[in-house]
Amino acid sequence: MDILIDFVSQFIQNRHEDDHFDRLNYQITPFLFVLLSLVNISKLYIGSAINCFAKAEFKEGWVQYTNDYCLVENTYYIRSDERIPLQKELRNRERIAYYQASCNCKTSCSFYIPHLIWRSFNWLSGFQVKAVVSASKEVEQQTNDEITKIIAKSLFHASQQQHQPICFVQKQHFVGFLFLTMKLAYVLLICFHLCLFKFFIGNIDFAIGILDHKGEWRQSGNIYLNIY
Repeated sequence: MDILIDFVSQFIQNRHEDDHFDRLNYQITPFLFVLLSLVNISKLYIGSAINCFAKAEFKEGWVQYTNDYCLVENTYYIRSDERIPLQKELRNRERIAYYQASCNCKTSCSFYIPHLIWRSFNWLSGFQVKAVVSASKEVEQQTNDEITKIIAKSLFHASQQQHQPICFVQKQHFVGFLFLTMKLAYVLLICFHLCLFKFFIGNIDFAIGILDHKGEWRQSGNIYLNIY
């Protein structure tokens, strides 16, 4: 239990060299996805993940088997004013891919990877970013000329290094290049997951699409899905 507490405390602690956007991506977002995974798993073992319409003569065990079969094999969606397609290809085209806990867990890990890369490689430039920023925060709280001199000396020696981690990046630009790469990775991840949500849910406008739908709201496909 102590190991878990130490891991969580290290995960949520403020490292000072990042901003609110970074913490939103590598702390809050993974936490929300893990929470959704736990809710998803709990519905499988505690509640009922899916409820299917069954014939009246079905016994309780048959109904439970139907629900489990639909959850494993997925179902397909049609509007209330449409008939059930007879062709298997048409049914597969409208198949609903359910959210699985494994997908949420992988998503949470993906948002932590850019921050992990930043923490793993920023020191290659010679600038100990976390140590310098943490020491600078202490100087803000208490005026200490000795700490200021140590920080200035550390930055000066780092600026004199001739080590070039990446051939096409200049020596003194590596930290900035890595930081901007992390920001770009977060933007690309957001775009990728929006496309992923579109694959699972069918659209990315969610309930806003009801306002744009000109027909009957029950047939919009945003709520009250009829699945078979």
